Amino acid sequence: MNRSSESYENFISFSDEQLQQAAYAVREALIISLPEPDEIEHEFSASFSSKITALIKREKNQRNIMHIMRGVAAIFLAVLIGSGLWLSFDAEARADFVWWVRSVYENSVLYEYFGNRKVGVLPKCEFGWLPDGYVKAIENIGEESGAVLFTSNDGEDIVFFYGYMYVGSDSEILTVSDNKIIYESVKVNGNSADFYLDSGENEANILWWIDEESGIAFDLNSLLGKEAMIKIAENIILK
Repeated sequence: MNRSSESYENFISFSDEQLQQAAYAVREALIISLPEPDEIEHEFSASFSSKITALIKREKNQRNIMHIMRGVAAIFLAVLIGSGLWLSFDAEARADFVWWVRSVYENSVLYEYFGNRKVGVLPKCEFGWLPDGYVKAIENIGEESGAVLFTSNDGEDIVFFYGYMYVGSDSEILTVSDNKIIYESVKVNGNSADFYLDSGENEANILWWIDEESGIAFDLNSLLGKEAMIKIAENIILK
């Protein structure tokens, strides 16, 4: 059965005041139906509480780092451009600066990227060498970044991240643990690399390096030692 527009509007017509009163009544009913805070008893597990605390701490550090370091990087860049001498005579340092700057803040490391994005879709990585027992479990490759997870029969993991680095891309934050961290500047196939050894038990070590030719940064995480992680990195082939 069809109704005319006029009769239908008259049938459901409400004033603004009536609608506000109805919304207020529904709101009050919902509030009354909720239990009092003292009546809610829930105790989160220690593992969950620890993860939430770490997440909040990391997010807070990340915001502070981004705010501080972007200002520092801008000033640093202005000084270098103003003088021009350092960029003119040190070709190796110039290449490093154009691509990235590493900064440390408390227990976090910030990699700020510079330069233009390389043209093309992100290539896939082929792993020419892995320790015995490791197999690929997950691979997720996008246009800008990718991630690969390897697992072993012993339950240990190798987590690998990589992606294009350029102005405007997300700066990479490495938040290391509260344990003693031993940092060492190393090389991967002649490219600049940073190795972070975590002294804590069952805490992952980190190997970060770049490929200036492709404009890609790599991040390898595992319980393996420095030599094994560098060997994995040096046998990665971009396809």
